[in-house]
Amino acid sequence: MDASPVVAFGVDQDGDEAQWRVSFPAMGTRIDLTGSGGDLRRITEVACRTVAECESLWSVFRPDSDISRINAHSGPCRVDQRTDRLLDDARALAAATGGAFTPVAGALVRLWDVKAARGHFLRTGTLPCPPSESQCRRAAALCDPSLLHRDDAGRWSLAPGQGRDTGAAGQEPDGGPRVDPHRAGQPWQRPLLDLGGIAKGATADAVRDAVREAGARSVLVSVGTSSITAHGPGPHGRPWRVGLRAVGAAENEAVGHLALTDACLSTSGGHAPWAPSTRTELPARRTGQGILTHFTHDTFDPRSGRPGNSGIRQVSIVCESGVMAEALSTALLVAGPGCVDGERLGAWAAIRNVSPRWERVIMGERGIEASDGAGWRPGPQAKPRKETEPSDA
Repeated sequence: MDASPVVAFGVDQDGDEAQWRVSFPAMGTRIDLTGSGGDLRRITEVACRTVAECESLWSVFRPDSDISRINAHSGPCRVDQRTDRLLDDARALAAATGGAFTPVAGALVRLWDVKAARGHFLRTGTLPCPPSESQCRRAAALCDPSLLHRDDAGRWSLAPGQGRDTGAAGQEPDGGPRVDPHRAGQPWQRPLLDLGGIAKGATADAVRDAVREAGARSVLVSVGTSSITAHGPGPHGRPWRVGLRAVGAAENEAVGHLALTDACLSTSGGHAPWAPSTRTELPARRTGQGILTHFTHDTFDPRSGRPGNSGIRQVSIVCESGVMAEALSTALLVAGPGCVDGERLGAWAAIRNVSPRWERVIMGERGIEASDGAGWRPGPQAKPRKETEPSDA
């Protein structure tokens, strides 16, 4: 851990059970827990240990993590049983979203490198050149979920092939030579695992289960504020109240809230410094000079290698599984609700013994749209558009 956890304990003025809070840095963000019941010292130790274990298994920034070892080797790798389960979930959810979500997203993340582009803009006032169409196609081919394999011994590996057929045999669509992913010089020129948000959702679920076993009667777990899992009721026996803010708004500027009890919430959205609007073609290579007046989200469509053109700015998903919520929020952000295959999602949910039902709150060009069962309560300034179709996929 980078720092000791911050622990707060207080007695409810109405005589209800005392609430406690625990916060600590991990996974490049902040972990927050609020709950009641149990021994606070033990709960704090269990929460910190669980997060540390998840980070050591799934972080791409840890060279000895299971994910980094798979990325670094061309052959099969043995992994922890928790990684085995998460990778199996990721493949199934990729199939259930038609590839709009993929665990093999590393090539695309590294090709666009939004963090570096933002830093360049802050330093120079200009944008770097966006990737070319050919580069986007190559990266998209390397994001194909079918490149991730599990053998009969439970070992995982990334296939050395290009995945989706993007051109003639031995060539890229632009006529250049096809890249050997395990010999390529650039990181984006080979398939790479990057579990991203789905790892945060799995971590939130793991912490919830661990502190519940440690004696907590209720708890709300937040991993970086975008991945939230709730067990039991909140203060005064009411549902946990979780605020949602619009893209770019301050942390305390909620446009409405959701009520959670024994549910998980994932929110995907953000800004990226390319593409003048979500409905235009990716611009040709350019210097990006001038004032930046239009942005789109920083989640890219792994099927095309380009920014999504769904017109959606932010998606929040509520369901029983943090892993499922993360995969669906990522997929809907780039492809919209129509990308979800209900039959495949239901098959995966039955195996994991969770409900396949999911609810959504979408912020986009038409305002805020919420499914009937989302429990969305808009603030005074929000203008929601209520959806009529169910979200049980």
